[in-house]
Amino acid sequence: MSNLKTLNGRKSQDISLQDAIAACQAHFNNSAIALLYSPTACQFAKLEGGSLRDFVGKEIETAPIFEARIFNETSELRWLNLSSGIGSAVLISQDNISAIFKDECNLKYFESLPQQYVLWGEGMASSPKSSEGWSRLGAARIGAMDVPIADITTNEQRVILKVIEYLREVDDHGNVAVVEERLVCLKSFTKN
Repeated sequence: MSNLKTLNGRKSQDISLQDAIAACQAHFNNSAIALLYSPTACQFAKLEGGSLRDFVGKEIETAPIFEARIFNETSELRWLNLSSGIGSAVLISQDNISAIFKDECNLKYFESLPQQYVLWGEGMASSPKSSEGWSRLGAARIGAMDVPIADITTNEQRVILKVIEYLREVDDHGNVAVVEERLVCLKSFTKN
């Protein structure tokens, strides 16, 4: 297939989450959302001043995190703990990221498609201790989850996670599949 485009990718091995964040900090311009997984929680955070901060503005301890996806409109940093807080990091972006990490892992694709996922939970009255720019979603199935998006306060409101899927031919028969997906942002909407 001709007219392939490039999704820029850079990777690093044997790197801590803090070092991966520091390497990408300038690229995120202090404006990024994180989705963090640890043995005790799946939670959102904001990247502020090189630190991951929770819904009350407290710095999140990175030691228990086993997977992180930190993203904004142009890029996504993925980090996976492989052993004792050291892991692998990949930054993907439509922008030039050649100055970040030493190893290239570009991806060729022919089309990108915007997609979205509705997060579990309905808007609810925020916790009185939440920082500005955060809202709380709740559902019996998951309990409460704080999300870094402002003014979600009624059960008519929802949050969607916007993503971009990248498509490419995957075999000699012309079959096409999603070969990559990049998280982009959170948006609010009101159900009808």
